[in-house]
Amino acid sequence: MKKIVITIDGPAGSGKGRIAKYIAKKYNFIHIDSGLLYRKTAKLLIENKINLNKLDQIKQTLIKNNNFSLRNNHNLEEYANVIHAPLKKYNDSFIWYDTSKIDSLEEIDFLIIDGPPSKGSKDARYPAMPILFDKLSNNAIIILDDSKRKMEKDVVKKWKNDFPNQLQFKYIDNDKGLFIIKKIIKK
Repeated sequence: MKKIVITIDGPAGSGKGRIAKYIAKKYNFIHIDSGLLYRKTAKLLIENKINLNKLDQIKQTLIKNNNFSLRNNHNLEEYANVIHAPLKKYNDSFIWYDTSKIDSLEEIDFLIIDGPPSKGSKDARYPAMPILFDKLSNNAIIILDDSKRKMEKDVVKKWKNDFPNQLQFKYIDNDKGLFIIKKIIKK
């Protein structure tokens, strides 16, 4: 069975959980709440009085107390792979996620763009398409959340211009707006 990995990122209150639960229910996927994992990690570190400046202590505590890890408790390793991709600056022109962390991925079937935060860039989500386009599988589905905002509408206009006849766009008029985008393969 081919693994499908979907990650959703964005600032607090941006709708990540709502979208993740909707997609998980609609497509019968497993939903892993990273916020819950963060809170459980924080609780574990506080309970064990771990100095947050000591990365080795943090790592050892998490390894020793892996009672909530995906791998050991839920047998999810065949379905999900958690990859941390911090923000980095690209050619002094924009900030986006460090894609070297996903070099090993052959294809992306489903991509949700709900980040990075727009602070510092009016086109914060634009880089997703030019950076990841070649990794998108044939007929990949891309979700762009918060699409009622002018910033996201402008990003979609740029994508339409930069990828003519390669992307199909459908707008969903929900509370924050949502674009469902499909990569089109011309034969």
